[in-house]
Amino acid sequence: MNTRITMKYKKQKDKKKRILFQKYELERKVYKAIANNTTLPNTLRANALFYLRSLPKNSSITRIRNRCVETGRGNAVYTQFRLSRLSFREAAQNGLLPGVFKSSW
Repeated sequence: MNTRITMKYKKQKDKKKRILFQKYELERKVYKAIANNTTLPNTLRANALFYLRSLPKNSSITRIRNRCVETGRGNAVYTQFRLSRLSFREAAQNGLLPGVFKSSW
């Protein structure tokens, strides 16, 4: 299978997960807070857990993987720039990243 096609697919899949996470983030936090609060009655906590489990799996933050926005690569991604080490190096050498330059001593 062509690498470019799979990377494009992975980038699209990651984008969908991020959108789904944003959509359900507040709802998920509320249900989690209710479920973890030990001062509330057990029935209320059980209902919160039920609703939490009924949310889509991909709406969880743990399902999101840091990927390079340029190539879609999942390994060695600098979180600050959201670029892989390869894309970062290339962009830095071309002067596309302000304030980033090759170190020398």
